[in-house]
Amino acid sequence: MIVPPAKPLFRLRDYSREIIRETLLRMFLMLWRRQSGKTTTLALRALREMAAHAGRLITFASASLLVGREVIEKEAHLFREILRHVQAQQKNPIVAEDAHGRDVLADGTDDDFVDAFESRRMVVKLWHDNTVYSRTQVIAPNPATARGFTGSVMIDECGLIADFRGVWDAMIYIMSSDPSFTCLLATTPPIDDNHFSHELLLPPPGMTFDVNPAGHWYESTAGLTIHRVDVHDGIAAGAKLYHPKTGAVLSAEEDRRLSLDRESWDRNMGLTFSASGTAACSRLALERAQSHALSPSCIAVDDGEEPPADWLENLRPGLPTALGLDLGTTEGEKSNPSSLTVAQHDAGAIPCRLVWRWKTKDPAIANARIEQVVKAVSARLGRAPRCLCIDATSERYWALMLQAALRHLIQVELVIGSETLVHQGQTFTMKQYTSDGYVNDLDDGRIALAACRWLFDDHRLVRKTKGRYEASVASDGCHADSFDSNRLARHGLTGAIAAPAVAQAVSVRVGYEGGYPL
Repeated sequence: MIVPPAKPLFRLRDYSREIIRETLLRMFLMLWRRQSGKTTTLALRALREMAAHAGRLITFASASLLVGREVIEKEAHLFREILRHVQAQQKNPIVAEDAHGRDVLADGTDDDFVDAFESRRMVVKLWHDNTVYSRTQVIAPNPATARGFTGSVMIDECGLIADFRGVWDAMIYIMSSDPSFTCLLATTPPIDDNHFSHELLLPPPGMTFDVNPAGHWYESTAGLTIHRVDVHDGIAAGAKLYHPKTGAVLSAEEDRRLSLDRESWDRNMGLTFSASGTAACSRLALERAQSHALSPSCIAVDDGEEPPADWLENLRPGLPTALGLDLGTTEGEKSNPSSLTVAQHDAGAIPCRLVWRWKTKDPAIANARIEQVVKAVSARLGRAPRCLCIDATSERYWALMLQAALRHLIQVELVIGSETLVHQGQTFTMKQYTSDGYVNDLDDGRIALAACRWLFDDHRLVRKTKGRYEASVASDGCHADSFDSNRLARHGLTGAIAAPAVAQAVSVRVGYEGGYPL
């Protein structure tokens, strides 16, 4: 048993003591400003849990191991300092072993310790007697390593982990295997609100925070318990800010005025959340689309499901109707799906009446589904839809085959994303042009979508960087396919129809300008 020292090993601030004292919560997330002592607090929590539970394994996953040597060195030196302080104050031996079993805490240099830390092979052991020890392993977080997590987990800077959703999905199930296991994460708001941690951290709308040196506890909109410490709380607790040149103590407002990147300061120090980051489709726009007055007439069907028998009743005969298709050819766990959208122009809005996403390695199955939908829609409308727009950028041959097979049923336009057109003196690729139009309508509240979670998440995969639209690949292989089929269906409603051959994008008439063509 560890005998408490006569005086504290560390002078913790009020908000850090909140974390050290908290023993009832099994899982929570520390939303703390930069330079507030997140790593120190996590390390002390890990050591306390090691002391309390003989044989306990704690996985300390640090995103610093993914972002550069300088950050690694800083964190490793801090970790070593904490261990040496604790070792000097209590009798139970603590060792930090590298991959070769050498104690780099007692026998190694600072560089040896950093190298062991960076190699992700360091294990810190706290011996309870001659045969039993608790240990903390230091690793870099990614979905592959997360699948091997067991015991308690601590993740530092989770907002910097690129595939944090994959890490979360792999990690969360360990909590159900032992009631004594804990999970503690720490971060600042991510730079991009498309990051999964953004969703976990968001406070309820309208919540405000008075200055409190102990920080604030709240339950996020995702249902997680959050401990929040912003720059004002930190200053109240004694975490001062200093002028970069003179060293004079600064107020939060003075420090912000000196910042060259105030958006970054607001996020890292004020803990404000980005409205959209680089995500092309903002949360607000998608939430508006999924709560649109026409949203109840929209259906989203995911892989393994079939559209309900009555979905055609949502189609209104007499309204302009178009289809959009994004092609995918395989059915592997992480392969790219196909997505088919049926959209109409209804009272100044575009409701996506059907979005159907599926995976198959057999093009014949996909062709049959597409033909089935085209025939069903035509029968419901009493005439053929305006057109079917197919993304033929990467699946050119298949798209041409579909065009030939369906030409007796519907006008088919092949959209080549890399081809260009000139609009109002500016040159766009077809992907930029069709994506801009869809996103603008989404932002303006002219798109109605089914209130479906996977559809929301799929749209959030799209990012816009320097005018270019790119999609992240989700852990299941989904690739913003519904975004693509929706933008193509919209293009079918708002753009001109090319001749039944591969469309020359430069000849396409511009789309929405004060109204939708009938």
